[in-house]
Amino acid sequence: MAEELQQGSQGQEGFKLEDNAPINVKVVSSTGDEVFFKIKSNTKLSKLQGAYATKVGKDVGSIRFLYDGSRINDDDTPASLEMEDNDTIDVMVERAHSSSFFVAFLIFDLIILFLDMQRLAVHLLHICTVVAHNCNTTVYLLPCQSDDYS
Repeated sequence: MAEELQQGSQGQEGFKLEDNAPINVKVVSSTGDEVFFKIKSNTKLSKLQGAYATKVGKDVGSIRFLYDGSRINDDDTPASLEMEDNDTIDVMVERAHSSSFFVAFLIFDLIILFLDMQRLAVHLLHICTVVAHNCNTTVYLLPCQSDDYS
């Protein structure tokens, strides 16, 4: 009987390793959307990631696959992760910031910088006025011409 168990377990291992049998895999997004794939046990999961990205219309670089809570590497295969038929892969999609969002922040930063420079100029003018007053000197402010900076 012990011999039969040994042979049975060897037979199962042999089946698992020597057959490149396809397995069904469910890919689930963070929103709960499910996409089903059939993939061979020795196929790199990076290929599955590319197929998923194409199917959902996302950039493959913005997609991260997780299996049992660990990130899947490009060279991983269902066999290397010891996946079984009907296992689930979780997918996380990075949200890309739009260029308009970036431009809005850049403009906001420039406005803040400009306002800071204005406050600094007013502050320096105040200091000059106080110093001039203490030295009994008159401060004359002359308007600048645009050619002064060319």
